[in-house]
Amino acid sequence: MKKQQGRNKALVFTILVIAAVLLGFIFHLVISGGKSADQDTPDAGIHESTDPADTGKKSVRAALKTFDVYRLEDLDFAFVIAILDIESPEHQTVTLDHFRTDEGIFLNAVESWEKKLEEHSYYLGRRNVMFSLVSDKDRYDAALFIPIKDADKKSITLSSDLAGIEDMVIDLEKNVITDGSSLYAEKKEGEVISDEETYSMVVMDALDITDEMLYMEAADGSRMQYRIPATNRVYAMELKVVSLAEQAVVITDAEFIPEGYESGYHALDGSIRSMKETNLIGRSIVTEDSGFLFFEVYGPEYSPVTYRGVLFLYLEGKDEPLHINVNLN
Repeated sequence: MKKQQGRNKALVFTILVIAAVLLGFIFHLVISGGKSADQDTPDAGIHESTDPADTGKKSVRAALKTFDVYRLEDLDFAFVIAILDIESPEHQTVTLDHFRTDEGIFLNAVESWEKKLEEHSYYLGRRNVMFSLVSDKDRYDAALFIPIKDADKKSITLSSDLAGIEDMVIDLEKNVITDGSSLYAEKKEGEVISDEETYSMVVMDALDITDEMLYMEAADGSRMQYRIPATNRVYAMELKVVSLAEQAVVITDAEFIPEGYESGYHALDGSIRSMKETNLIGRSIVTEDSGFLFFEVYGPEYSPVTYRGVLFLYLEGKDEPLHINVNLN
């Protein structure tokens, strides 16, 4: 009995010793790990985030420079075009979801109001409105479109979640404009071009389809969504094509150069489709057909298109492109 008790005591003692050794080892690891971390980051106490998005937020500055308040009789809403003084030393792109009014409107989600304007032939391109903040300059002016829900509102506040940008209060009783002529542009058909033997073409219309679903169709018929960066926009230019000799007319490429620019942008290829509009690139036309050319615009300097310029069309079997002077407004 006494021998059994001695063995038990010895076993308990051994377990206690092992536990003490393990605890000491763990404590040593914790202490050494803390010292190592401190050695690796000597300024840990004043560390500043190097996340690119956070860095971008801290380097942007914006302030209200001037504004116009539009109250037009043929519209059921008022709106502001505000000119902001932007400072962005790192030339980063800032999307307008960072800007919100006190009515809960994010400036990247104003398409419904923009479409109402276009229904009355008012185009924000006349005021060089931007849909994202980007420039190759450190400091520049940016025109922003700000819809107003409450017609009786006396002022509206534009705020941002970007560091360094304070709330901007706009007095809606000042700088009121009741004449929409500065935005008005009545669309009309472009010139008809023809070689009098094989084809006749005319530009019918142009519209912004950025918010429509676009997809890419592969040769095997499979489809995948065509995603558009937030800073880009897509325009569709409607074209009516007539084959005069019942020979196939095929547009293989197109380029639109806006008025006042030396270069422009090429049409998206025929694999890019829309749920609503027909892409004419690569389409064989043997009698008469109407469809669209899709142009993806990179950055706000062309946005929105003012529908004036030169359209170059490259036809299958033709060495030189055709050109159409476009003047839809």
